[in-house]
Amino acid sequence: MEGEIVRITHENVELVGEIINLRERLVMVEILEPFCNYSSFLYLIPEDPSSKHFFKNYKEYAKEVLIDIYKKLIWLDVRIERISVKYDLHLEEREAVKGVENRVVKERIEGKLRNLFFDEYFTLNAVGFKFTLGERDRIMAILEIYKLLNFKIYVT
Repeated sequence: MEGEIVRITHENVELVGEIINLRERLVMVEILEPFCNYSSFLYLIPEDPSSKHFFKNYKEYAKEVLIDIYKKLIWLDVRIERISVKYDLHLEEREAVKGVENRVVKERIEGKLRNLFFDEYFTLNAVGFKFTLGERDRIMAILEIYKLLNFKIYVT
């Protein structure tokens, strides 16, 4: 249940997470080891036949979420330096847009630039999984902190 610790070994790495939210058809997990400060969730739609047995199998779903988080963070960790350089270029592009006087046009261009950056480096290139739009702000915060402090906030 909520607050419960989940452990699983994946690719010879012990993953530890905490169930931080458990509701009907939804489990949210925060990774504690080998990374930290990142959470994700799994939600089963009511039409999914396995949703009938959700509470019986919630630990297995939590383990799936934990593995998904690990894959995303290990992928990011290996590429963060290269992505950080691309993020700097993205920020330069967004800075150039500030000169556009028409607010509606400027916001539209900024949104397209954000979408392009996120899609290019997190949605299309991540093999085997996808970073969701809901994770966009966390990824941007990770990159911003790495850019400013040269520190990975998701590393224990």
